[in-house]
Amino acid sequence: MQSLQLPPKSEILFSAVTMEGMVQIVRHHDLIPVPVDLDLRSLAPKLEALEHAITPRTKMIVVAHLFGSRFPLDPILDVARKNNLILVEDCAQAYVGPDDTGDPRADVSLFSFGPVKTATALGGALLRVRDSKVRDQMRSLQAGYPVQTAWSYPVIKVAIIKGLSTRPIYSCFLWLCRAIGCDYDRIANRSTLCYRGPDFVRRIRRQPAAPLLAVLQRQLRRFTPRTVAARTAKGALLRELLGDQIDCPGRGQTQHSRWLFPVLVDDPDRWIDALRRRGFDATRGGSLCVVGPPAERSDLAPVEARDLLSRVFFLPCYPEITDAALHRLAGVFHVGTAPLPSCAHVNRPKLRVAQP
Repeated sequence: MQSLQLPPKSEILFSAVTMEGMVQIVRHHDLIPVPVDLDLRSLAPKLEALEHAITPRTKMIVVAHLFGSRFPLDPILDVARKNNLILVEDCAQAYVGPDDTGDPRADVSLFSFGPVKTATALGGALLRVRDSKVRDQMRSLQAGYPVQTAWSYPVIKVAIIKGLSTRPIYSCFLWLCRAIGCDYDRIANRSTLCYRGPDFVRRIRRQPAAPLLAVLQRQLRRFTPRTVAARTAKGALLRELLGDQIDCPGRGQTQHSRWLFPVLVDDPDRWIDALRRRGFDATRGGSLCVVGPPAERSDLAPVEARDLLSRVFFLPCYPEITDAALHRLAGVFHVGTAPLPSCAHVNRPKLRVAQP
């Protein structure tokens, strides 16, 4: 945004479900975020909504590949080129390895390596920028930023989170949260966000610390696709076990790495409680938001996106989970009577941080 120097009050079109920080950055630069509603089957922006949202003030389209799914950019690229718009793709949730550099036709592709991301470096990001002049300007601006201190690199915080994930400690932590009426889900999700709060923009304007760069370099060099392949296979099995009884956003996408496994229900909190009583750590998540329309453009209200975030929650589905556990997990839905009694022989859930 600093490099482009767009006119004030320019409009930036967003996939209607995105990271809260993305919207915050746009508003910080006196630009106007405008939502484009989603098709829940593909999780791609609706083409008709995209075309309807464009005005003479529109300068950029930002699309997010959600939950590990990947949708083709072709129709969105056509709209962007026809209207002379910059196209940015957010691949933070869909990264599958160092060979994944995004769609080469996009103007910018974004990749994140935060605490719960694939190939996590506990922070940091990579950007592929097509325009060399913009890229050089970005590098020049970044060179003027202060260097992130090694102490702000969140190794200690993540170590504490990992410590909490051991079964005995986790069970005590969960019991304590329930006893004092504390929202465990909110604590867990806030703890994995590296940057938030009123000084958000100031805190992200940093050059990365040497430890972060070293860890990120290691993760890229030693990345193994087996982890993503195993996660994708577990997700495919769970999707098959759930059948058509449960609605899964992005079910129409053939390219899906299952970074998260979302399901849609009418009463997600009730189902989460039922699953936790059976030993499965389901969660609502907390880092996504729905982009609201400008006050004068209520016709752009993202109905499908709001429905998605009001009804979605995420099932535990990761490479280490056993097939037997996935069968039990799917069985909770097939019984269809939440809340269910606790089951002593099921392993207790654990707070997970993504593994390299």
